[in-house]
Amino acid sequence: MRFPALSIARRYLFSRKSTRVINVISMVTAFAMAIGAAALIIVMSTFNGFEDLVKSLYRVFYTDLLIQPAEGKFFVPEENILQLLENNENIISYSQVIEENVLAEYGGRQHIFTMKGVDQNYYEVVWELLDHIYSGNSKLYEEDVPLAVLGVGVAYKLGVNLNLPNTLLNLYLPRNDKSNVSDVANAFRNSQIYAQGTFSVQQDFDDNYILVPIDFAQNLMGAGNKISKIEIRLRSMTNPDAVKKQLAQSLGKDFIIKTRYEQNETLYKVMRTEKWAVFTILSFIVLIAAFNIISSLSMLVIEKKQDIATLIALGANRNTIRNIFLIEGLLISLLGAISGLVIGLGFCLLQINVGLIKMPGTSFMIEYYPVEIYRTDIILIVFVIIFISLVMSWLPAHRAMNQLSSIVPGKD
Repeated sequence: MRFPALSIARRYLFSRKSTRVINVISMVTAFAMAIGAAALIIVMSTFNGFEDLVKSLYRVFYTDLLIQPAEGKFFVPEENILQLLENNENIISYSQVIEENVLAEYGGRQHIFTMKGVDQNYYEVVWELLDHIYSGNSKLYEEDVPLAVLGVGVAYKLGVNLNLPNTLLNLYLPRNDKSNVSDVANAFRNSQIYAQGTFSVQQDFDDNYILVPIDFAQNLMGAGNKISKIEIRLRSMTNPDAVKKQLAQSLGKDFIIKTRYEQNETLYKVMRTEKWAVFTILSFIVLIAAFNIISSLSMLVIEKKQDIATLIALGANRNTIRNIFLIEGLLISLLGAISGLVIGLGFCLLQINVGLIKMPGTSFMIEYYPVEIYRTDIILIVFVIIFISLVMSWLPAHRAMNQLSSIVPGKD
């Protein structure tokens, strides 16, 4: 005779027990699993939201690929390198860039910032930066006059007001030649440039970067036609690692090529580590809550001892008895887990579409906590809960299976 273990387990789950505490423990277990599942999906979705937000902000300034010299800070972009990039069908555009720290002075205020000299293709490579212009405009030239675009933090520190008629900045750079450095007047190179606009992307960039034309930067640095790096924008759906490998084979060991991930490897690793650390902690909380399954099923096995004897008399074997209580534990957990996932997903959808919880303070660029739901997270949470439930259900299910020996000696 075949015994429908699922039907029997479902009947045990919803039937009234003679000992009421069994129902209470089962309800507490399901409730705890629901809270754990809801917390897991909400927390992981929030981490996903922040990760996507940070990636989108860093994508504005960090390009798909970056070519820089393996040794030293600067190199001369030879024609064969530029031709290689021109002929690559996966590359939409590229920009030659030179960077150096400079002392900026305006209205008596002085600070050290990063001067980033860019060519005319720069806004094609980092096209999203145009959406982050805070004031003024993004022009780097007005006829033949070079202009600067400042991060809003740079403008604030220097006290630059674009509404005033005079926004002329003084930029200073130590000489690297053999001039008499004891003569302060000749120890620094100096150039002046008008501030034309400001951008607001992310604090790391806003507080540190000044964008200027590349020839202006090269003249100030006395670098000739040397550059620091080449920033590359790829076509959508292109695999950056594949293009990186292709370029690396052509350029050889004199250059280092980095993807966007590798340019911010530490940041991305920290975000991922934090996410999975929190996931592990919450999983342990679910594991602790699942210990109630042992208590609930152990008491249920004692109560259903007569039912087990009846099933044995009807021909049930050890595996059937074990499966009934394994499924019982799974049903308790899944009842709570599904409820928790529904609650958690509902909360996340409301946060995405309506906005329930605001970011603290008023200085951040988004008003509400970012949330992003990943299907893989849902699958992983369900898998973890099922695994924990099976582990916690095994002991009482094994105990129920052993009831065969005490009720019908020699029965297996």
